[in-house]
Amino acid sequence: MSMFWTRLSEPDYKGGSPKAPKRVRTGDGELQQERCGRPIRVLIADDHELVRRGLREIFAADPSAFDVCAEAASGLEAVKLARQVQPDVIVVDVSMPGLNGLETTRQIVKEVPHAAVLILTMHESEQLIEELLKAGARGYVLKSDAARDLPVAVESLYQRRPFFSSKVAQRVLHGYLKDSARTRSKSPLTPMERRIVQLRQRVRATRKWRISRESR
Repeated sequence: MSMFWTRLSEPDYKGGSPKAPKRVRTGDGELQQERCGRPIRVLIADDHELVRRGLREIFAADPSAFDVCAEAASGLEAVKLARQVQPDVIVVDVSMPGLNGLETTRQIVKEVPHAAVLILTMHESEQLIEELLKAGARGYVLKSDAARDLPVAVESLYQRRPFFSSKVAQRVLHGYLKDSARTRSKSPLTPMERRIVQLRQRVRATRKWRISRESR
């Protein structure tokens, strides 16, 4: 028996396929997605039922903002469901049977490119983080931070902004700084240095947004 649960939301699936979210341009010129008057559709992929139940409860606290449209207990099911229900954001665990989180992310990015992949895991090694980001993940949240960070992370990815838990952001920055450690000169920034500056800006923006959201 297939180990997954799915629910198609109305009215998005009238006529077959979901409505594509509109893109709007913000004051700073960045293209973001418009809600279109509906919650963000989330697919949860984790092989532990208790974890999935806990994540459902986190999203259920704000039903006007989030709709858990499907759940998968393996990587293969996650890819299948992503094609079927076309979610906005897919929350992916790293350690799953059949197809691990890394390969699941690669396949989803290839087959459902409009969906943003958010990694939710207990693992925080720099090598794993780097591999998952290269595979196409746009966010990385530690399970220990899920209650606090998950809603903000999903909203951020839906708006095409990356999101990292604080500890993960520190590890990513540390890795970049370690790799680029060298004698500085007055020459223009190298590509690696530009990436570090951009990542620092994203981390600061994420922190400001989190503080703003929590103060509402």
